[in-house]
Amino acid sequence: MFILTVEYGYAQDESQRKQLAKRLVQSASVKKGDVVIITGGTHVVPLMEDVAIEVQKAGGFANMWLQSDRVSRAILTEEPEEFLGQKNDFWLTWYGKANAVINLPNSEDYLKVVEGVPEARIAKSNGAAEDMSAKINALPMRMVSLVTPNPAAAKFVNVDLATLQEMTSKAINTDYSAIASRGARLKALFQTAKQVHVTNPDGTDFTFAMAPGRMIVVDDGIVTPEEAKSTVLFERWASLPTGSIRFSARSRRRAAKDLNQFASSTCSVSFGHSRILTVLSSSVA
Repeated sequence: MFILTVEYGYAQDESQRKQLAKRLVQSASVKKGDVVIITGGTHVVPLMEDVAIEVQKAGGFANMWLQSDRVSRAILTEEPEEFLGQKNDFWLTWYGKANAVINLPNSEDYLKVVEGVPEARIAKSNGAAEDMSAKINALPMRMVSLVTPNPAAAKFVNVDLATLQEMTSKAINTDYSAIASRGARLKALFQTAKQVHVTNPDGTDFTFAMAPGRMIVVDDGIVTPEEAKSTVLFERWASLPTGSIRFSARSRRRAAKDLNQFASSTCSVSFGHSRILTVLSSSVA
């Protein structure tokens, strides 16, 4: 199973939208007979429709699941406390029957959805999703996330949203085979390194020690047949745009054995975009 996720839906003209839809379906490797779930918020219905059309043209069966900011806020503000965070294992059954899941942005303005809601209610409501995330690791799925910019991200990097959108769009349409080749070379270095020195012309400069025997995962936008057989979701997970390597640096923690442990103890070095972090030197065992 594939899961593709778009973290934010930005305004696009019809040709851009259709191009993105094709890219999503291609990244999911949708083929004849595949059952494909497409989820998204009310603000991305046109993109959902474009993706569904591309799925059908590829011989798959498209199923559109609509989400809503209004409903999400009502759950947080009006749902009785006793019902918040109920476990929803039925989602696992539905996902388990799908060959691909393409998740488009489910919220147009998340800050407005949670505005004024006590953190305790938000945490309790998210409990079911966190429980399901752990179980998803056991499902035979591959995950591909399409990351698109939002206003908060643009503000954080001090770039206007339109510029960040253009940069992201170009990065999404890059040569992922080249990124995969570069990622493989970096992984080979990290597997034998004792220490790694990371620098960047903009000022990044730090050194860390590698932990022998720990998991090293390259995110190169491609999920190979070999990676698809992994029992760890992170090894079956790719992002668009991408170019990063995840690993556990040396610490007193025990080696990560599952998705949650790995996610909470990993470092990430980007290498696929402009202003990359570059490994300049390493002490090899």
